[in-house]
Amino acid sequence: EAALARLMRADLLMLVGMDRGDASLMAAVIKDFEALWARLDPAYEPVTHARVTLRLAQAHIGRGEIEGRPEAVSEGVALLSRDDAIFDYEHAPLDWVAHQQALAAGLQVLGELTLNADLHEKAMAVYDLALKRPLQRGLSMRARLIEARAACRTRHAESQGSLKAL
Repeated sequence: EAALARLMRADLLMLVGMDRGDASLMAAVIKDFEALWARLDPAYEPVTHARVTLRLAQAHIGRGEIEGRPEAVSEGVALLSRDDAIFDYEHAPLDWVAHQQALAAGLQVLGELTLNADLHEKAMAVYDLALKRPLQRGLSMRARLIEARAACRTRHAESQGSLKAL
């Protein structure tokens, strides 16, 4: 329960940091998540460990976006690509979709910062993969996925100057 309380606290601070664009708050949030992440045993608490990894990656991506540093975003994407960070769809479908959404968002931010069109395409592929899976109780999450996918497509079209895609 202590881990869950720390996760929720850091989660709230991350939302405030992202809302305010505060890189120093995001750095503090990353330290909180890293301390919690180091204390968890993935063999004993795999879901909690994966959730903390997800939030840590989101914090890195958010900080990188605020500071305009692709290397920080890459660190977040790398965390999401680890084998122990990946949720099993059959075991935790909503967590799996949240993971895919975070990975796609990270790829999108990285694509915007580096002006790499291939990363936008990879982000779109991850959004499409997440949307193909049925969700019984995830209607709001599905709506967020659709919205994020549309925003990714629009930003990519804007960066390419493609009126047809817009």
